[in-house]
Amino acid sequence: MVSNFIVQALRGEDLTVFGDRRQTRSFCYVDDLIRGMMLLMDSAAGITGLPGDDPKQRQPDIAKATSMFAWKPTVSLDDGLEPTIAYFRKLQAAQALQ
Repeated sequence: MVSNFIVQALRGEDLTVFGDRRQTRSFCYVDDLIRGMMLLMDSAAGITGLPGDDPKQRQPDIAKATSMFAWKPTVSLDDGLEPTIAYFRKLQAAQALQ
């Protein structure tokens, strides 16, 4: 979703919102996500497989991650968007040269 918004904004296009607008989103910068995944993989928590069809099981639980792994996101949304937007600007410029 974030990448779509950025690309559309850089192109001067209207932003496309999918769904019925009742969905929630959890924004996590890739560095925080990878660090959390590494902690999970290195743990003996016995967490395996994918959650079932219950939407509540699919929602990230920051409090649980914090208590189990001493993990919490450290990159703010603004700080994460800055390099992400710069990346897509660079990608857009490279594509324009082709």
